[in-house]
Parts: sequence; C-alpha cells; structure tokens
Amino acid sequence: MYRKLPLTNLSFLLCLLLTACGGKTEGESNEPLRVTVVRAAPADMAQTLRLSGTLSAREDIAVSTPLQGLKIVAVYADAGDTVKRGQVLAQLEDVNADSQLRQTEAQLARARAQLRAQQAAATEATTTLQRYRLLAEADALSRQELDQQKSAAATAAANVEAARADIVQLQAQLKDSRNQRGKTQIIAPADGVIAKRNAEAGALTGPDALFHIIKDGTVELAADAGADELPLLQNGARAQVSVRGRNEAVGGTVRLVSPEIDSSTRFVKVRITLAHSDGLYTGTYGEANIRLPSYHAAAALPETAVSFDSEGKASVLAVDDNGRVSRVAVTAGRKQGGMVEIVSGLENGRAVVRRASAFVNEGDTVKAVEEKGK
Repeated sequence: MYRKLPLTNLSFLLCLLLTACGGKTEGESNEPLRVTVVRAAPADMAQTLRLSGTLSAREDIAVSTPLQGLKIVAVYADAGDTVKRGQVLAQLEDVNADSQLRQTEAQLARARAQLRAQQAAATEATTTLQRYRLLAEADALSRQELDQQKSAAATAAANVEAARADIVQLQAQLKDSRNQRGKTQIIAPADGVIAKRNAEAGALTGPDALFHIIKDGTVELAADAGADELPLLQNGARAQVSVRGRNEAVGGTVRLVSPEIDSSTRFVKVRITLAHSDGLYTGTYGEANIRLPSYHAAAALPETAVSFDSEGKASVLAVDDNGRVSRVAVTAGRKQGGMVEIVSGLENGRAVVRRASAFVNEGDTVKAVEEKGK
C-alpha cells in the first residue's frame, strides 16, 4: 500500500527540487556583461605604403668580348668582388694577336726606312735638277737631258709621298693590332660589384657576357604598386626595406615611379634605390615600407571595433546610455596604424564596442566600461 505524505512534506521537497535546478531565490538579479567601449574621435593618421618586389641592379653592365672562339687563359675576378674601372677581369689567349702586332710593327719599321731612302733620292734628284738648269741656261746641256732630270725629280717626289702613304696605312694597322691584342684582356668598364661570372679558365669565348657588373654597386628594389596607390607615391619618398636574410632594414629612396600602368595587371613599376650595404644580392625578395605624409581624419576608430561582412560593408556595435547594443552601418575609409577612418554613419563621441568580435549581439544590454587612457 502507498503511504500518503503530509502536504507540508510535499512543499518542502518541491523547494529542494527548485533549488537544485538553479532556481533564483528572492533578491537575486542578472548582472549585465561588462564591455570595453571606445568613442569615435578625430585623429591624425600616419600613412605607410607597403610594397614588395625583388632586388636588382640599378644599372647592370654586361661585359663581353668581340673575339669569339678564343681560349680563356685566366680569370682574376669572381662574383661578389668589388672592381675598379680599368681592372683586368680575365685574360684571353693572345698568341695570334701578339704575332699580328709584331708583324705590323716590323712592316712599319721597313716602311719608315723606305721613306728615308726615298727622301734621300728625292733630295739628290732635286739638287741634280737645279745643276742641270744652270747648265742648260749656259747651253752646256741639251734640252732633252734637262727634261729627263725633271722627270726623275718628279718620280722621286712621288715615291716619297707613296712611302708616306704606306706609313699612314701601317700606322692604322698597328693601332688596330694593338686594339685587338688589348681586347684579349677583359677590362672592367666601370666601378662596381660583380653580380655574375660566366668566364671559366680553359673555356672558349662565345656570344654570352663573361661578367655582369652592378655599376657603382647600386642596388634597387624593383616593386609593383597598384594603380590606386599611384597618387600616394612620389620620387624622393623615404623607405625602409626589409630584405630576406637580413635582420636589419635598409634605408632607401623612391627613385622612379613609372608613368605607365600595365593594362592587364593595373600595376605600376616602382624603383627604390637602397643605401650601400654589404650582403645585398640581386634576385632577393624585399619589402618596402614607405612613409607617406599624414592626413587628418574627421573620425576614426580602432580596427578591432569595425566589422566587415563578405561584401566589404562595414559596421560597428554602438552602445547607448542605457547599455543597449545596436549595430550601426558605417562607411570606412583608409586604414593606417591599427586605426580606421570613419567617413560617415557615426557621429564623434558615440560609444562602440572595442572588439567587434566579442560575445555581444545586437539587442544585448551591457555595462559599458571606457577603455583606460581614453
């Protein structure tokens, strides 16, 4: 048989059950969630433009030789070496060039000796002609003998001019021979740093450059900028360039902003000249931070306070004086230094949730706490 419990006992058990299930006792209340808020306010925003690219020589000099098929006897410079203008980088086989030079020098020596002989003969013929003229005037010499001597003197004079012409021609050949022998020495055409060496001792010369020299050792960052970033760039702007493999950034200056926009990529070529520094290798990846003039934003908020949906539309979670949260659509402008410019949609001084990703939803009631230092 079941036994009936008194009503008082049933009331006691019901109270225990409600307490175990988390029922609120009289006097308890829900404490609102504490949320840090910030307020939109005017701000001077520093602008920094970040561009990436690769290091390259400002001026790459390809050093080659017109003497094809000659053996490279010795190589005196390697990649990474600093060289001076006129420095010998490599030596080519010069046996044939030297032989041709010596042969031309010998021919020139003989031609000069021949000239001296022709000049002596011409002098003698001229002296004889003068004597014959005196004899002819005294009727001691026939007219035919005088004419023969005139012809001999003219011939001697012509031989002198021919000998001189031979010397001029041989002097030109000698200059060319010396030039050809000089080409067997591969000379640095300017001061700089050797970026690449293709010359190998024992190999034959071909159409490819034997060396590539970075003129004056000047290296630049060749970067691409978007067409919309073009108005922000100008020649002479200062930059700090981070180079892969280096712990410290390298100072640089914007040297050239191309006036041409690539029609397919909408990018603009930018050249940033780097300060001289050891360990800058062409082909290395680099990233430049270019400091641009700051601008005044009429209203700005921390980036964390602004949400962007999949379509890029911006909004903030505003908190009114009663702690009520509402989502407000805003128009966001430029982003710099962790701040976002608020172009429209939010008046200055209005409180918004500091972190839009916090567990706060529109319609919640919160306890607003001003961010420290604000």
